[in-house]
Amino acid sequence: MDRELQRVIRIIYDEPDRFMSKIPEIERKIFRDISLLLKDLKLTPSGRIEPSIANLNLVNSIKGKLEKILVSKEYADLVRRFVGNMPAIANFQTSIPLLPPVAKKKINNVTRQNIDRTLESLIGAGYKKEVVAKLHRTLLTNVTTGGSFTQMVEDLREQLITTEERPGMLSKYARLYVTDGLGQFAGQGNKLIADALGSQWFRYTISNIKTTRDFCRNMTRKDYFHISEIPTLLTGLIDGRQVELNPATGLPKGMIDGTNEENFLVYRGGWNCRHVIVPTSEINVPAIHRQAVALNNDINRLFQSGARGHTSNMLFSDVTGGVATALYRQLELLANQNLSNRKRTEILKNIVSNDGFRKLETDIFNFGKFRNSDVEFKNNLIGARTLAQNGYKVFMLPNPMNFKSADFVLQKGNRFFYSEMKTVHGRSPETVVKQLNKAKAQSDRIILNVVGNISPRNLADGIQTFYENNPQVREIKVLKGGKEINVDFNTARKRNFSRNFIRQWSI
Repeated sequence: MDRELQRVIRIIYDEPDRFMSKIPEIERKIFRDISLLLKDLKLTPSGRIEPSIANLNLVNSIKGKLEKILVSKEYADLVRRFVGNMPAIANFQTSIPLLPPVAKKKINNVTRQNIDRTLESLIGAGYKKEVVAKLHRTLLTNVTTGGSFTQMVEDLREQLITTEERPGMLSKYARLYVTDGLGQFAGQGNKLIADALGSQWFRYTISNIKTTRDFCRNMTRKDYFHISEIPTLLTGLIDGRQVELNPATGLPKGMIDGTNEENFLVYRGGWNCRHVIVPTSEINVPAIHRQAVALNNDINRLFQSGARGHTSNMLFSDVTGGVATALYRQLELLANQNLSNRKRTEILKNIVSNDGFRKLETDIFNFGKFRNSDVEFKNNLIGARTLAQNGYKVFMLPNPMNFKSADFVLQKGNRFFYSEMKTVHGRSPETVVKQLNKAKAQSDRIILNVVGNISPRNLADGIQTFYENNPQVREIKVLKGGKEINVDFNTARKRNFSRNFIRQWSI
């Protein structure tokens, strides 16, 4: 089955290029054959075409011959071989085990429709109407206006023959139906398979080339995705990486306007996309992908609008929609460490006003719903609860992969704090220094969430040691249970700091 899948993927990837590589030679032959038809036109001594009845009759008689020239045996055979790939793709799709007969019938119907439509477009009436009629108009215009014969032949050459600077008429026309034809046809079948089997997981596959767009490059790096991720992917957010969007459509650059959750499996990355989205059994999906989606689904199930108590001040950033791009751009701005306080506050206000934040219900603290691999997230939730109990409104931020971002924006009244949280498990001052050093790259305000059994003296010593080399850190908030202790550089350098810290810890 894997070998057959690879064969189908190569068909989708290679056949459009093979088809288009044959077109320039066919275009040159078409030009030679049409030039022979024009040798009987009567010209004036200056080399212009006589606007005579005889020449008009000749051009009209040429129209029927143009159809035979433009649908030559070589071109017709090329088209038929191309559409012959569709049954090969469909046969593989209908051979998938457990596929219901009704789905197989739908795939076969779609195959027949696509073959008929492609033949009609490339060698049928649609082709003749577009290409033959356009060439005939060029000839007719030159005869009726008495144009230069030499210039007319040169114009025909420019229209027909592909060069490095521009595609020829046939090449430009055929590309519309060939480059996306097999990929979208395979996508239609794969969507029917996914719907019939209730597939939730997919692979975005085929290797990239030099011109692969950013969206597809990141999707092949991602490899596996779940159906629930599609709304986020359409915002250009792929595992924390934000790809460039088309401002006119709001979709990733290159995508077909109107691409949505329903047709993404068909349209994929958009125009000229050769990638294939293949339905995949969950048992074949690596654990890291399954765990990430399971965690996201756990969180989404815990969202509600009517949270009570202090948890109404805790909001998680839900980036599964158009809010993702705006939120990430604001976070990227904060990565600039040289911002003025005024500019930073302005950005923080923009972040907390983003409508992608959702309230968390109290039951989110029933950690039995989470897996062992989500320890960091659990600890952040514990810290967020303590902050909420101490009067902060807590905005939990997403975790981008292409730049460093802190965990929270905290709001208390008109004051905003952009803060990174680290959890202290160990008991030594060195453990504290290590966590603080990790956090300082993400924010100059750090939250230490103490969940281990470290003594207050060791904790104070670690903070004091850290501040000796990092005076730029504005504040360290220490959380232990429901307590909050704030320490800044000036406080930490005082001689009696440890004694005061221990006293606050014991209150």
